[in-house]
Amino acid sequence: MKLSWENSVLLNENVVQQIKELKKQKGHDLQIYGSGNLIQTLLKHDLVDELWLKIFPITLGKGKKLFADGTIPA
Repeated sequence: MKLSWENSVLLNENVVQQIKELKKQKGHDLQIYGSGNLIQTLLKHDLVDELWLKIFPITLGKGKKLFADGTIPA
């Protein structure tokens, strides 16, 4: 699959191992936008070095929790 963004990597089956391999490579910081589920996985496996959180609150319905029950404090 061809990705339209320059310097992009498509993550598939073993996301944790793929991120570990990417972190070993030289280059710019890895960035993830808009995936609460992926962030949960990365936090669980201690793969987050820095977290910048931007919140745009909307008061419709119950919404989704970014830090769901069972999230490990970091």
